[in-house]
Amino acid sequence: MKNISKRFYLSSIIICNLLYFFCIGLGVYYGLIGHPENISIIIFSSIVFIIIAFIIEIDMWGRAWGYIQDDHPRTTPGRAIGFLFIPFYNIYWIFQVIKGFAEDYNKYITEKGFASKIGLLPKGSFSSLCIIRIITIFLSRTIFGLLLFFIEFIILLIVVSKVCDAINDLGWVKGLEDYVESQQKGGGR
Repeated sequence: MKNISKRFYLSSIIICNLLYFFCIGLGVYYGLIGHPENISIIIFSSIVFIIIAFIIEIDMWGRAWGYIQDDHPRTTPGRAIGFLFIPFYNIYWIFQVIKGFAEDYNKYITEKGFASKIGLLPKGSFSSLCIIRIITIFLSRTIFGLLLFFIEFIILLIVVSKVCDAINDLGWVKGLEDYVESQQKGGGR
């Protein structure tokens, strides 16, 4: 199994979100000093940065779901991503993609006997990300929403880090298991 790059996902999400916050701050600054002609470009830029971060995060979730498809997970990578674009249903579905991944991953490694070799994912941080993300969306036009967005960003970094580590650990254990199995079948030297 191919590893996923923790460095790529974390740095991309950090850079895009920092640029988003910078654009928001710049927009507020230009609004306060009375230069509204620049605000539309700044708002457009901030939207572009947050969309790029979202695409990168969606790519990670699709890859993550692809790693646990051996048994019977609750969804496929394509459905995990596709259903996030269905209005209103995505409020429910985000729990299936994020929190559900932690549950299915934990179930998968426990059933395969990998739990003693690699740790379980903490479902609490995955659930927190879902809840804070939904609240942030509804309060996005308030200062409280901006504060929650920052908290969501921190939790997202923790979750992305955990997912990348979990998938890379799973790939390592599966590779080791495949190697041992090939050695036992007489393929070894």
